[in-house]
Amino acid sequence: MGEQDITKSHNRAHASNDNRHPPGQFKALKYQADFPECFDGVEVARVFCQMFFLWLNTVHPQSGIGSMAPRSVHNGLANQLRSLRQARLNEAFLAASNRFKGAAQNPSGCPAQTTNPTSPQRCTANSRRMVAKSHRHVFGAQRFAIKWGTVSVPPSLPAPCTLLKFNQPSTGMRNKLLIIDPQNDFCDIEGAALPVAGAHDDLRRLAGFIGSNQTRIDGIAVTLDSHASVAVERTTFWLGSDGQPVAPFTFITAADVIAGIYRPRDTGLTDQVLSMLMQLAVTGKIGMVVWPVHCVTGTWGHNIQSDVARSLAAWEMTHQRPVTKVLKGEYPLTEHFGVFEADAPLASVPSTQFNTALAKSLADGADVIAVAGQASSHCVAASHDQFMRFLARTPALAPRVVLLRDCMSPVPGFEKLAEELFDRARSAGTGVMTVNEFAQSIQ
Repeated sequence: MGEQDITKSHNRAHASNDNRHPPGQFKALKYQADFPECFDGVEVARVFCQMFFLWLNTVHPQSGIGSMAPRSVHNGLANQLRSLRQARLNEAFLAASNRFKGAAQNPSGCPAQTTNPTSPQRCTANSRRMVAKSHRHVFGAQRFAIKWGTVSVPPSLPAPCTLLKFNQPSTGMRNKLLIIDPQNDFCDIEGAALPVAGAHDDLRRLAGFIGSNQTRIDGIAVTLDSHASVAVERTTFWLGSDGQPVAPFTFITAADVIAGIYRPRDTGLTDQVLSMLMQLAVTGKIGMVVWPVHCVTGTWGHNIQSDVARSLAAWEMTHQRPVTKVLKGEYPLTEHFGVFEADAPLASVPSTQFNTALAKSLADGADVIAVAGQASSHCVAASHDQFMRFLARTPALAPRVVLLRDCMSPVPGFEKLAEELFDRARSAGTGVMTVNEFAQSIQ
């Protein structure tokens, strides 16, 4: 260890002088089942250490934080996990009380603070010290592995924090991409039915990122806004009180329908539409916007933008498996902004219910999920909020979510909704990055 400038300290017995905490991590590293007798080189040792610290941070329970993995504590899941453990212990006690000493056991207590907090409000002086210690642990333990794995060449290591930084994606992690509605009708190009200013350039940037990082993206899911030409959220469905078609971007409430200001062209659907609008009102949405006809299934406008389509085909060729494509919005009597669930879901219509299979397939095995697409004011915003609620209900799945802010744009006139999304996302711990910043973070 002397060759690595780790020498005995005279003010702390039996401890190295770079800091007093690495021995525990050295032991965890050396006694891990697949720790090799030797490494074939510095780069091999680095790869091993990157995987080791990913396991240490996301899987390995640590006694100092309630026998939980640091990542679970960082993501604010400590109380939920402790409640789940208590429930299992209670079930075990009821099933075989004779095996316990008169009462159900209690799980370890919850840690007092999170590790490496995302928001400044949570970053107390004590937790800042904890983060600094954890970064030094990684640096010291990696040097230990390289030395005692019989790699004698002194390593040229990156900054220590790059291996254990929860609030940014890290090398060696599994990255997935969720692309929301990257379709022609949303691009600001000739022929688009609902052009979003900046969307075409957004998608070209996204396509460039996919093309340059094919091997670093482990999975891609693409959603497609998919409608009939007549549906409740479009102008072809409605008439005004004068019997004339309504204008695009008209806002309609249940009160408007009751008062006869607007009505469905098919008056037999009035009760169902009223029920849907009242269901929206219960959730805090007082009405709905009527949009121009767009993304009709099977039309040019429904197709994926050409640059993105080519990059997806190249990714499929590289990985020899398909991109997941999901249609949304096919039921004609409710709006369906979010990827995972319609705005007014119906128990009798499965396609409007929460798409648990999609949410699980995205989160399962993922360390980072980057989100891009159109439009940040509506479909991206709704999808982000739905997915974050799902993750809050599913403590076992805790990927890091990142919004690629220069790969999405708001519908003109709704810019405030996009800004509110970014503020809400940051508060929830979601990363908000440019695509270049994200690309650098996964190199």
